Amino acid sequence: MTPVRLIAIAALLTASLTGCPDPKPAAVCDLSNEQWTTIEGNGSHSTARVWNELIVYAIRKDLPQPTVHARNLFHLSAAMYDAWASQDATAQGVFFKEKIATTNDAARAETIAFAAHRILKSRYASSANPITLECFDVGLKRAGFDPNNTSTQGDTPAAFGNRIGQTVLDATRDDGSNEANGYKDTTGFKSVNPVLQPEQPGTGMVNPDQWQPLLLQMAFSQNGIPQDGQQKFVGASWREVRPFAMKRTGKRYHDPGPAPTALSSEMKNKWLPDLLRKQSQLDSISSVTMNASPGALGNNSLGNNDGVGHVLNPVTGAAYAPQVVKRSDYWRIVAEFWADGPSSETPPGHWNVDGLITNDKFCFTRKTSIQLQPNRRINQYTKRKILAGGTHAAPAETRNAIPDSPKPATATTLPFRPSHSASAHLAKSVRTSKRKGGKS
Repeated sequence: MTPVRLIAIAALLTASLTGCPDPKPAAVCDLSNEQWTTIEGNGSHSTARVWNELIVYAIRKDLPQPTVHARNLFHLSAAMYDAWASQDATAQGVFFKEKIATTNDAARAETIAFAAHRILKSRYASSANPITLECFDVGLKRAGFDPNNTSTQGDTPAAFGNRIGQTVLDATRDDGSNEANGYKDTTGFKSVNPVLQPEQPGTGMVNPDQWQPLLLQMAFSQNGIPQDGQQKFVGASWREVRPFAMKRTGKRYHDPGPAPTALSSEMKNKWLPDLLRKQSQLDSISSVTMNASPGALGNNSLGNNDGVGHVLNPVTGAAYAPQVVKRSDYWRIVAEFWADGPSSETPPGHWNVDGLITNDKFCFTRKTSIQLQPNRRINQYTKRKILAGGTHAAPAETRNAIPDSPKPATATTLPFRPSHSASAHLAKSVRTSKRKGGKS
């Protein structure tokens, strides 16, 4: 081969190599030292509490999938409970039944950490934000453990934790959620109604008693990710998912009877006026004020919203000072919290956060119907599987009925036809809150 030809080949290779795109930079956990201090409670939080905080962080970074996140919350809680139960003489695990010989606090914390890490690394492998996976690894490293230790063999706490996590993953892979295919709908559900465009006057529908999708001019996920196309019904197939403890008899687990139809007297005379009254209280133009003090709100009786506040502060013994605010400001904050605004942990995550906040209250006493050691906070966090199991089971029950009920934005227009002022009124809230697809 002549020198000229060699030089030409070398030049060609150099050009091809320099033309290759730079490799995509590796994802790096974006949690700051300050955020880690909060997650870890400056070293005071138990291992189970830390991993509860990390899944909430992961949910906030991911796309809004309440049914999927409820499932993940339950399975994480169950895995951590099983890790705790594996070192308790009498407790029985949910998915994992083995016992580990080593039962000190350090071994228990290590087992819980590896079980949680195994679950979350698998469940958020396809997250919209891959940095989540890096934060799981960092969480394990900060506890002094090696995230590359994925072995399930042996009797070490790490192996037990990995084995517990894998047992939960294997046991729930075919639970009806269609996890293997990205949780895609398996029912083929399609609304019979055309899309509702809140920014436009008027509505059209085939069946007012069926759910109607929205089509927004600008739609975003809770993380500000642009969404295209019409709203999709979330979790239509979730009625096929195996819940925590319920047993199905017939079509539903618990049949409350038929829902009121969109044009029934109960809907027109009770539910729709109540909905419109509450909607009107969100109008920022209104100057009406309210007392948002604990002395005026809360203290409800069980199962009701009938509280008129607390007479005295239980700590100081004094009456609460009034906290007068604009009524529209107060109720918009409440609405936006449950509407899952930016960086939301979605409704099942809200309840998980509420549980964490409750545990932090200075006057909170750790009690359950299960025998607890009062100073072992790890017990309380692992036994929260009951709460997580409830939020996982709820979609399995409600998804039987929701497609056969009207969207509020649709139903409120019915009594006012041919006027569609209600739809126009609702559009303002829809536009300003950047509502995401998939919510009714």
